[in-house]
Order: sequence, then C-alpha cells, then structure tokens
Amino acid sequence: MRKCFTSIVKHRKAVIVAYIAAMLLSLYAMQFVEVNSDLSDYLPADSRSTVDLEIMETNFTADIPNAKLLVKEIPEKEAAQLCREIAGVEGVKDVMWISDFNVAGMPLAMLPDQLTERFYRDGNAEYTLTIDEEYSTRVLDDIRALTDRETCFSGSFVDSKVIQATARKEVLITVGIVIIFAAVLLSFTMSSFYEVAALILCLIGSVLLNNGTNIIRRTISSMTNTAASVLQMGVSVDYSIFLLHRYDIYRRQMGKEDAMIEAMCTSVTSVFSSSVTTIIGFTALVFMRYRIGLDMGIVLAKGVLLSLLTAFTLLPCVILGLDDLIQKHHHTPYGERSLRIRTLSSRVKYAAMGIFVIATVISAGLQTFNSYYYGMSHLYKDSHAVMTERREIRETFGNENTMVLLVPSGHEPEEQIMMDEIRKMRSFIRATSLTELLGTGIPANMIPDSYRDLLQSDKYDRIILYFDLEEEDEQTFNAIDEIKAHASYHFGDDYHLIGNSVSTYDLKTVISADNIRINFITGSAVFFILVVTFRSLIIPLILTLCIEGSAWICMASSLLMRQTLFYIGYLVVTSILLGCTVDYAILVTSRYIEIRLTDQRDHKPVLTSVELSASSVLTSALILSAGGAGLRFLSTNQLVAQLGGLLARGAMTAAVAVLLALPGFLSLYDRAKYRKTSVNGERDGETDA
Repeated sequence: MRKCFTSIVKHRKAVIVAYIAAMLLSLYAMQFVEVNSDLSDYLPADSRSTVDLEIMETNFTADIPNAKLLVKEIPEKEAAQLCREIAGVEGVKDVMWISDFNVAGMPLAMLPDQLTERFYRDGNAEYTLTIDEEYSTRVLDDIRALTDRETCFSGSFVDSKVIQATARKEVLITVGIVIIFAAVLLSFTMSSFYEVAALILCLIGSVLLNNGTNIIRRTISSMTNTAASVLQMGVSVDYSIFLLHRYDIYRRQMGKEDAMIEAMCTSVTSVFSSSVTTIIGFTALVFMRYRIGLDMGIVLAKGVLLSLLTAFTLLPCVILGLDDLIQKHHHTPYGERSLRIRTLSSRVKYAAMGIFVIATVISAGLQTFNSYYYGMSHLYKDSHAVMTERREIRETFGNENTMVLLVPSGHEPEEQIMMDEIRKMRSFIRATSLTELLGTGIPANMIPDSYRDLLQSDKYDRIILYFDLEEEDEQTFNAIDEIKAHASYHFGDDYHLIGNSVSTYDLKTVISADNIRINFITGSAVFFILVVTFRSLIIPLILTLCIEGSAWICMASSLLMRQTLFYIGYLVVTSILLGCTVDYAILVTSRYIEIRLTDQRDHKPVLTSVELSASSVLTSALILSAGGAGLRFLSTNQLVAQLGGLLARGAMTAAVAVLLALPGFLSLYDRAKYRKTSVNGERDGETDA
C-alpha cells in the first residue's frame, strides 16, 4: 500500500486533472438519469400485483384513469364546455364526464341520478382524467389555466409528478444546508480553514461522481434520488476526517509528502474496515425482494466506495497542493480547547455502560411493537397542497378507493352473482362495468366506444370497484381478502385484482419477509469483518452490541413518540445505522489497541483512545445528524423525511454510546486481559483503564 500511496502523492497533479475531467463528465451524465416516483414499480417481478398489472396491460389498450379534477361552483353548460377543452390539452389521453353518456344532449335532470351524481353534485363538477405518464405537472397547470374557477386535483399521476417536481429542488437545498453546517462545524475541529475547504470540495466531488455514474442504472427511485447524496456525505465524511487528523499529527514531525504517506498508511486499516462494514450494510439491501432495496443499495454502496477512493486519492493531492496555506494559517482546533469527553467518560463509563445495557434490553422488546405504513398513502404532510386538494375532493364527492377486477369474458351470470356478493360488503360504493352501466338504465347505444374499450377485451371483462376505504389500513386489507375470496370462488385462479391498495397489500407481504433476511445478512457480515479486523471474538461482540443497541434504542424511541414508521424506511435505516455508525466504534477501538500495543506506559489506554477519537466521532455524527435533520424538516416526502429523522437520532445515539458506554466495556476487557505488572510496577487491574 505504501508504494501505491507514494505514487499518488508523486503524481498528484495528474490525479487532480483526472478527477476534474470525471466530475465534468458526471455533471453531463446526470441529466440522463430518470427519477421514478412510483414505488410499486419495484415490487418483485413475480408478485401477484405485478403479474396482474402486466396481464391487464396486455389485454386492454385503454389506460385506467389516473387523476381526478374537481371544479367548484361551475354551471352545467360551462362544465360541459370545459370537458371538451380539457380533452384538447396536450398530454390528456381521455376525460370522462356526463357528456360522454349524454349523446342525445338531454338536460341533466332527465339523466339517471346514479350517473349525474358521479360527475356533478351541488354545482360542482368532477372529471375523471387519463393523463400520459410521460408528461410533467405542466399538464395540470395547462388544465387549471382553462378556467377561473377553483380547481383541485388528486390521483396517482398527481402524486408521482409532484414528487418528481420537488425532489431535485429539495435535494439541492438539503445538500446545501448540510455543506454549510459541515463547513462551520469542521472549522472548529480542524487546524485550518483550507483543510475544511479541501474536504468539502472533495466530498462534493464524490457526490457528483456517484450521481453521474447512476447513468449505469438509467432510472433511480425518487427515494434514492432524494436521500442518496445527503446519506453519502453523512456516512463517508469520517474517512476524510480520520485521514486529516492523522496528517496533522505527522506533519508536525516530518515533511508534507512523507507526512501524508504515513497518514495514509496508518489510517487505511481502520478506514477500510469502516468503509467495508458500511458498504456491507448498504449491499445487504440488494437482497431485498422489494427491488427498491436493490436500487438504493447499489447507489449508496457505490457512493461510499467512491467517497473512500476520493478520500485516499483526490483529498491527499489537494491537501498537499494547499499545504503552504494550511501551515501559514494553522491554528489549534477550537474543539480541542473545549472537549472534555475524556473526563466525562472517566466519570460515567460504568454507569453509562449499565444504563446502555438496560436500555438495549428494553428497546429490543419495545421496538417490536412499532406500527408501520407499508405503502405510499402517507407520503405527504397534511398541510401539503396535494393533501389539501385531496381532502376537498373527498368532502365534495366522497372518499373513493379504486380497485380493478378482471374476470373472464362470456360468464355474465356468474359475474353478476359475484357482483351481488361484493355489493353486500359494508364499504362498497359502486362498480363500473358494462353490465353495471346497462343495469342503471343507460341504453346500450349511449355507452361510448371509449368506455367499451375500457371495460371489455376479447378475453376479460374489466370491473372498476369503488370502496369507502383508506388506501392503507387493516380494514382495507381485509376488504381485499374478501374480494379475492369472492372472485376465487367463482373463477378459480383466473381473475386479477389491481390497484394502489392491492400493491400495498403485496408490499406488506414482501417487505415483512425481507426484514429477517436483511438483518441477518447485515449483522453476520459486519460481525465477520470485525472478527477479521480485530482477530478477536470479544471485541466484535462488544462493538456489535453497541451498534445494534443504538439502532434498537432509536427505533424504540419512535414507539414512545407514537410515531408510525414507514416499513421500508425502517429496513433501510436499520441497515444504514448498523453499517455506518460502527465506524465510530472501530475508530475508538482501533486507537485503544494501537495504544496498548505501542505504548505500555499509558495506563489509561481506553480513556486516551476516547480523547483522541472524540473530535472525529462527534464531527462525523453531527454532520450525519445535520443531513438527517435537513431531510426531516425540508423534504415534503414523509418517507424520506422520516428516514432523515431516524438517521439523525440514530447517529447521535451511536456517538453517545461509543464515547460513554463503549469505554466501560473496553475497560472491563482491558482489566480482564492485561493483569500483568506494568512498567512502573503498578497492576493494570488496579488502574483506571
């Protein structure tokens, strides 16, 4: 490794030029990476929802409506005219309103009540739209511009496009805030503002490289897009901090090139171990059947790898280029003057260890009682415009949860019996099918061809079911079970049920099964890496307990706060916390072992290791917490916001555990292992480790 590091230092100008070229290419490539906000697309290819959706798309050319428009206080004639104008908007494939059925031009009062109440009620008009998914929210703006009446939109198209429209803006704002916070914080813990500038620039560079190389996937999820950059900065800033702190120590003793090579050689083992455990934590997500784990796992693991590469190639080259300025403006880090962690740890380490063990045991049980959201029905805050408009439509035309049921064509009597059973369900509102429309008294010649194409194919009849149900709760899942039972009784396995709630139902099954697999893979792999790193069983057990305990305490706090968690966020955060916050424990423990092996005169190696590591640990944890807090308060996506909040709590919990509780464990280990008489004639067992 020394030979490789020496070569990097000697050819630093070429390294910097190569990185600048790579970053420019990444900036260009980023514009070709698409963002997918429909998380149901990441269900396993063999899941029932995915298969049923593919069958529907194969047999029906007409798309299912994906948006609703409410126009308030609009006269009947104006509403009919607006319907025609909406149909002419670019991106609108189809618009349904009463006029589609009123081919004879009769007054609304002469049409069946069941028909009129679906589209026009108390002077308010509701249109059912099918919008091309390739278009952006500009379609909605074009439709709103057609009338000066108050309008409200809802539907899957609205949800997905609003997420896409706000995601990139939120990422830039959050990353900007994290960078500013990190720069201010690092200026207190590092010896020169030029070091801070170099670290921040290299960190931004690694994020650019990660975003640019996402072109290999072509499409990433909105969740990955929003969270990846902030998480990458938060979890990988450790590597640069650890390296620069080592460089400062050696720079006082030797020339800049030799100091950098020595710093790289002495820090590579602990940093490499930390990065490997972090990468494993993210890579474990790849084994989720829910394929968003594959998406996020690849992007985050790649980001950590690029950050590690940047920290040991680009950062040393930039630091050496700025060394004259760094030495000229060198100052004692302000953090060193104020940190009293060693004294605090000395006083409370055993009490903190005991409290941590008790809290871990209690939290391990409590966190199993957390409640979860499995789908995307709660993505927005109640105050968000999307939620406000959704409530307006519900209050005017009622709550409607839409599901689509496909049954074989040519079995009308059996279909009618099945529908009679479904109508008896307590939450049932109505159904739309050719049979149902004819049953309302609408003549066959009044049913538009577009409706026939929507509701019938050569092989299947398509029945659109409307229920007064939330998109996701136990009552909804029970209703899905009941619908499936009725369809299965009459048509065996030859039926297909599609809908957002149905996808969420499948998500619950898939994600729940992923939990045990991911935790086992992550925990086992991290423990194995720790065993290889420290060549011990006791120390890896101690470190794994500290990090797992921190994650459990973090998750149990959500129960005490009465917070319902997004299950996918819970899985992701658990893997991230286990993978990235173990860095803190590795740093402290590596310092302890290094002191024990090289300086037998130090009778308090544990406290010395805490003293030497506290600044790096706290700086890294605070930056990760700042990134998490930025996501928590700035993201309109509740899943991403919650992920950020959990990370902020988890990172600080882990830092406190490592700096206050871990010293107690290591002190007991030190007393047990080192009982021989020291150089000064004192017994280690009689001194405070």
